[in-house]
Amino acid sequence: MDRNNELHWFVGLVKSCQERKVAEVLTSMGVESYLPIQRVKRVWSDRVKLVDKLVLPRYIFIHTTENNRVPLLQGVYGLASFIARGTGHPIVVPDVQMGRFMQMVAASMGNLYFSTVPLAPGDEVTILEGTLAGLTCEIVKLQGSKWAVVRLGAFGNIMTTVDVNVVRRMVNTVN
Repeated sequence: MDRNNELHWFVGLVKSCQERKVAEVLTSMGVESYLPIQRVKRVWSDRVKLVDKLVLPRYIFIHTTENNRVPLLQGVYGLASFIARGTGHPIVVPDVQMGRFMQMVAASMGNLYFSTVPLAPGDEVTILEGTLAGLTCEIVKLQGSKWAVVRLGAFGNIMTTVDVNVVRRMVNTVN
């Protein structure tokens, strides 16, 4: 089979505030797409409401062929480009990883945070939500892609397990 006619998950970059419209147009064209949306609680001073939040604003995942990718760019208003590597080749997300990502978005109870910075043992991270929000700690061990065991505090080996979706890696800056 010609590789240019195989279905792949490409990462599309969408013009600002056009994510849902692009998804609708792709669906009307018979093209499968995935717009990661999560239902989250928003708290105001007078009420609490469930709202739909884009997990990755300005991005949409499109299941199409290499041969159909460029015509989609030309024919779908709001679809600005496809994310590419430094070589210019578009990024393809393997089906297995895409399935896991979809499952994570569907099952997650808390806000999801996206980072292109990989996490590894020894990294310092800040916990973004939950009872430990604001705490800076060190990753001791990663268990799959969902949980990280972290060391808390500088004085001992107090450890807990934290969902990696709620941590952000600290960036070291040199003055």
